[in-house]
Amino acid sequence: MLFFVKAELRRDTNYDRTRWLGLVASTWEQIKQMEADGNVVAGGAFVGQSAGCVIADVASHEELSELINRLPVSAMVTWDVVTERLALEERCHRGHQRQDRGDPDRRRRGGLRDRSGRHDHR
Repeated sequence: MLFFVKAELRRDTNYDRTRWLGLVASTWEQIKQMEADGNVVAGGAFVGQSAGCVIADVASHEELSELINRLPVSAMVTWDVVTERLALEERCHRGHQRQDRGDPDRRRRGGLRDRSGRHDHR
């Protein structure tokens, strides 16, 4: 299963900047190893933020939880996890909304079709 995982430094965390940077460096080293092992597809940091993300490829939510909890920064950040399925559904929903804005009569003419050809009767 693919998961989009975003981590952001908790606002209530009082941290020593040098210690934080050391934990971040150690975390990215572990993420690179996870990438080599096939558990992480891609990852990166957000410019100007104390945040980053990875796309994890693991068998279950439990395996993802174990992966996250092993990271040095795990206790200092908040985690936002989205499954591939939810991300695709949200993307599809936003795409339909954009299409509807461009053609207000589209729904009345028979609804939208997803890629499989099935009607979406929202």
